[in-house]
Amino acid sequence: MSREIDFKNRDRFIQLGITISVLRKMRGMSQEQLAEKIGVSRQAISKWEGGLSIPELEKIRALSEFFNVSIDELTREQETDNPSDD
Repeated sequence: MSREIDFKNRDRFIQLGITISVLRKMRGMSQEQLAEKIGVSRQAISKWEGGLSIPELEKIRALSEFFNVSIDELTREQETDNPSDD
């Protein structure tokens, strides 16, 4: 049972990392530049974007404010459009 939770959390880490990466790239920023703006190391940004770790709540707030998106937009799972074969 705990393995299922780990896999589910891993998927959320990955999705959050993808969102951070996309938002950063949309601004034309390097990981180093984003790290300086929110007060973390470049390695932290790399781990977040790679789904290896997740930011602390304080850093999620900082990312939200910096990118001008809600925390919900930053952290929610993205829905995919799957057209039906009806």
